[in-house]
Amino acid sequence: MDVIASTAFGLQVDSQKDPNNSFVKMAEKAFKFNFFRPLVFFLCKWSFLVWHRASYKSLSLECREHVRGF
Repeated sequence: MDVIASTAFGLQVDSQKDPNNSFVKMAEKAFKFNFFRPLVFFLCKWSFLVWHRASYKSLSLECREHVRGF
């Protein structure tokens, strides 16, 4: 983690000597597994397709035939 902090962000972090460093704490928080995190990611990623599909079905048949040509 120290190498990533120094090369990507230009920070001098020594996680072995200082485990309470703010960068270390935020990295632990970002990578801690939570059941709802993948669920939220899935919903955010696929909600556009569901919304698009629902709005497509609400169009009239004439509009759907026109859009299908694209």
